[in-house]
Amino acid sequence: MDLLAQSMKILKEIDPNIERSTAVIRGIMEKTTRYEVLLKEKQQKKKQQSITRFFRRHTPSQVTESKTNDDNGDTSEKEVGK
Repeated sequence: MDLLAQSMKILKEIDPNIERSTAVIRGIMEKTTRYEVLLKEKQQKKKQQSITRFFRRHTPSQVTESKTNDDNGDTSEKEVGK
């Protein structure tokens, strides 16, 4: 949009008819506002989600305890009640 703003500034400076250049700039602004809103909405949806969103909260009764079998290093989990 920066290029568009520069172009409108140049139009305003070069065109001797102020009414005409103002009408053109106003028309451009009205048309581009819709696209700016759509772009902002799309960017908001695209924002990276927090990593904590992917984890569940556990209550103390849901805490698990891991045990390692010395034979092959596998772990097994059992639920521990508190």
